[in-house]
Amino acid sequence: IPEGESIDSWSQLFTIQNFTNAWGGLTPQASLEKLKAIREEICPGVTRWTTLASDAQAVLYEWSLNAPCRTEPIQHEIGKILYGRFNRFLVRFTVKADQMPPALRQQWLECLMKARVETRPIP
Repeated sequence: IPEGESIDSWSQLFTIQNFTNAWGGLTPQASLEKLKAIREEICPGVTRWTTLASDAQAVLYEWSLNAPCRTEPIQHEIGKILYGRFNRFLVRFTVKADQMPPALRQQWLECLMKARVETRPIP
């Protein structure tokens, strides 16, 4: 959250969530489908989704909500779901705008494309 803002009143938000392996399903794509279903329950038919990249360990996605819906403000998010050996991570950057400024979007795309789970052998 930018300095001077709060969790209740923000313009930009970066979050990292850590889940157990029970969350989301067997693949990153299954977890993305779960996220889509949750958003669809909140705001039916108004969230636009794009899968930007995916492989067996991760999926990079983007979504936007161009009109307020219930308690949800207009938003644009870029996120990545990462699967590790024991945990799953949801890393995302969200702005309260229908479109993220292009330079900011590019910055976060580059950052999230590099995000990965580092796995080390168990001693």
